[in-house]
Amino acid sequence: MLCSDRSLVAASELVIQSLGSRPDIVICHRVDPSAPVASEVAKRLGTKYLLVLHKSDLQNLENGRYFKKNAYIRSVENADGIAFRSEYLQLRFEKVFPDFDRPAAILKSGFSKSLIEKRDFLVEKSKRPIKKVVTACRLNRDKNVASLILAMKSFPELELEIVGDGPEMARLKLMARNNGIGDRIKFSGRLSNAETLSRMKKADIFAMPSTRETFGMVYLEAMSKGCITIGSRDQGIDGTIVDSWNGFLVKPGDTEELVGKISLIKNLSAPERERILLSALQTLEDMTEEKAASRYIAFVETVLQREGKGGK
Repeated sequence: MLCSDRSLVAASELVIQSLGSRPDIVICHRVDPSAPVASEVAKRLGTKYLLVLHKSDLQNLENGRYFKKNAYIRSVENADGIAFRSEYLQLRFEKVFPDFDRPAAILKSGFSKSLIEKRDFLVEKSKRPIKKVVTACRLNRDKNVASLILAMKSFPELELEIVGDGPEMARLKLMARNNGIGDRIKFSGRLSNAETLSRMKKADIFAMPSTRETFGMVYLEAMSKGCITIGSRDQGIDGTIVDSWNGFLVKPGDTEELVGKISLIKNLSAPERERILLSALQTLEDMTEEKAASRYIAFVETVLQREGKGGK
């Protein structure tokens, strides 16, 4: 959006006027246009300011878009603390702002404990033959569903279910037919969250080699239902999924690598599959909503206890 300096000042005035009392901290998610407003509000009130960055923020910072507006750079440099939605985003930030020396943390979304299947179910699922692959997403080009469809040509014994709809639906259906695999690919359209989870529970592999994911809660949902999960390398889920430990990672849109990972999964022994599914369970149990909230609060307290103000 890149609002004018005048608009940002006016927005800051409105926020301050609407406050009933002075806050201890101003917390802001996303740079454009919120961060300059949050930074100005915190400055005027003499309070702490925490900025949480998402993937689109890092993309704009890297390509120089925000560097054309000093207010946006100041909104990052003046933060008393910075948080990120994933490990990968923190690494990217450190390349753009190598001298940032205030508190930083990775604050991931929490996952509902009630959705996680029991250990016994995962152990039993690890023993059954692999027959079904599933993906669930909005069908646009960023999700790279086309690479998944093309990968299925190498596995005539597998079925693929695609949950979701979007502008790519017609093209993807045509691609499946033209490649002679339309009979093994089911387009289920948009389903409720409960029904999507049910489809995951019946599947063996979940794959979504997408681009431009800030995090990707759907990966965790698939892991919770006992799918061996394939995510994208150098995207939001990288770091939560550790390749070959609790799932697998591929380059977004790389059909050849995707074929290799599906083949690897198919050839795993039952004990190896069990190890991966139980490692995924361990990951999820450390990412419950309660634990995520505790980490968020702990980091806010860290920022509050820090002496001085960012950028000074």
